[in-house]
Amino acid sequence: MSQADRKKVGGVGGQMRGATPETNLLPWLDRDPSLTRLVERLRKGVEKQYFVTGSFDLEIHDDRIADCVFDGFNHDRKSDQVVVKLTTSTTEINFFRQVNRSRTAGQAVHHIVEWRAGGDVDFLGVGSCKALVLQRGACTMKEKFAQNRLYATDKNNCVFHVVKALEYVHTLRYIHGNLTLENVMMFSRGEIKLIDFANTVALNADMPLHCTPEYCPPEMAKCIVNGLRPLKASPSYDVWCLGVFILKLFSPNLQLQEFVNLSDEDVPQFAAEKHAAICSRSQPGHSIKPSGR
Repeated sequence: MSQADRKKVGGVGGQMRGATPETNLLPWLDRDPSLTRLVERLRKGVEKQYFVTGSFDLEIHDDRIADCVFDGFNHDRKSDQVVVKLTTSTTEINFFRQVNRSRTAGQAVHHIVEWRAGGDVDFLGVGSCKALVLQRGACTMKEKFAQNRLYATDKNNCVFHVVKALEYVHTLRYIHGNLTLENVMMFSRGEIKLIDFANTVALNADMPLHCTPEYCPPEMAKCIVNGLRPLKASPSYDVWCLGVFILKLFSPNLQLQEFVNLSDEDVPQFAAEKHAAICSRSQPGHSIKPSGR
């Protein structure tokens, strides 16, 4: 299919014309119903290939990579392993553009997933959103370590690379904002890098009320549960998530026992209550009375 023909069924350019995101019952989980509907229309449609931008196409196969991530194809370099990620947010594209403008752009390849292209895309007859063309990974850390047959040295090496990657993001004066086992990926040459920058925030800027429940810092849980003013982005947010990341990495079945019987809705409430209890005990004049017997 020529580029002209491919443009007939999709392409970057123009303004987004898709449905505006609706209010979510659990908005802090960052799930956009309008994007979910668009993705399902694409997967159920007759077309199996859509033009995205330049030499890149989006391809639809039966085996899913992730909810909003599709196989990509580079017509100019067929050996290029890429995926196409769909989103309704500008956050991730803006972050990658900032990386490219930075003085340390050359170091990015060692720490974060490579970005090929991105912008508005119109899937004619289906809908519109934004698309990012990204380097394809081999497996996430959750997939890699779920086998439970790996040595501690493998996990130590993973932690080392994640720390270095976070340090790099912080030197750009951003936080990652959603460090999880699923958002750290191994690539074809064994590199370990951060992926999913949909929740990056510039340092000291207001953070959206978003979290992956088990990784949610107490301060964010408190804001979510009590409807407080947004937090200011700080490296300490990523440090908390890193701590949970390490605990899960070295726990049986990658699970924290504290959360085994809690739903996504319950975890922030649990974390906020624990945070409030700890803070109350640290207040001057507070004493813990022994229970009566």
